[in-house]
Amino acid sequence: MSDDKKLDDKTIDETLAAEAKKVEEERAEQTEAVEAEVVEEPKKKELPAELQKYKTENTDVMSPIIYQQMKLIANDFVKSRAIPKGFENADQVFVAMQAGREMGMKPYESLQSLYMVNGGLSLWGKATIRRVREFGYQVEYLDETPEKVTAHVYKKVDGEIVEDYKETYTFAEAEKSGYTKGKDGLKFGWKEGTNRRLKLRYGALSLIVRTSIPEVFGSAVGIVEVDEDVNMKSLPAPIDMTVHVEKLKTAKTEEELKRFWVALPAEAKDDELVTKTKDEIKEKLEEAQNDSK
Repeated sequence: MSDDKKLDDKTIDETLAAEAKKVEEERAEQTEAVEAEVVEEPKKKELPAELQKYKTENTDVMSPIIYQQMKLIANDFVKSRAIPKGFENADQVFVAMQAGREMGMKPYESLQSLYMVNGGLSLWGKATIRRVREFGYQVEYLDETPEKVTAHVYKKVDGEIVEDYKETYTFAEAEKSGYTKGKDGLKFGWKEGTNRRLKLRYGALSLIVRTSIPEVFGSAVGIVEVDEDVNMKSLPAPIDMTVHVEKLKTAKTEEELKRFWVALPAEAKDDELVTKTKDEIKEKLEEAQNDSK
């Protein structure tokens, strides 16, 4: 190899080495600049020594272990995106779970039974009825029409009625309160049929609970379906249970009724009207069977 060729190769190697060194120096300078901009996060303020024990010891407020468990569950619920509408973050989910816990509910039951309304929690109607019964009251509805209904809530002890409440709620009252109209006219939930029937029932029941037995609400402030502060656009669309009721009415035998019932969706089985219809039909079929013997 000629001396000129060796010189060219050496020059190329030196040039490449110089460029590589320059690149490394530039990277080092950038790293130093970034590190210089990094600001350490301020240390969290520790509790005073005399309060440290409450992070690990049980108190009348809550067990620290339960608190941590509920925080984890709330975060997992939010990550799963399987939470009902109305809850925007893990903190709101936690609040609902704690309120539900105070009312004897399980975590996910709390989210299905409670709804966040302007910073307060309201109960769904079917959850309210369950709460009323848990307090030992019986519920029935009288003089029911598409325009009004009377709720009758009473408690018996040794066969004697010891508490007795009645309230009537009308469609006209709901109209005057501004609950029934939306931008496009009558709201879906107030159209004549099953949904209006339920709303009128919940309205009458709400009057009784608010004025006579408020302890039923527990940590909640009202019933979602009749709460004037609810933004109805944020609520899931009401489910018309009429089709399920009519299906059950076609049952000719107890076996057929049982088959229809098993095929119903979960929300239908939780619906009071559907459940009541099933029980009434079952009773009639049993009577017809006994009469035929």
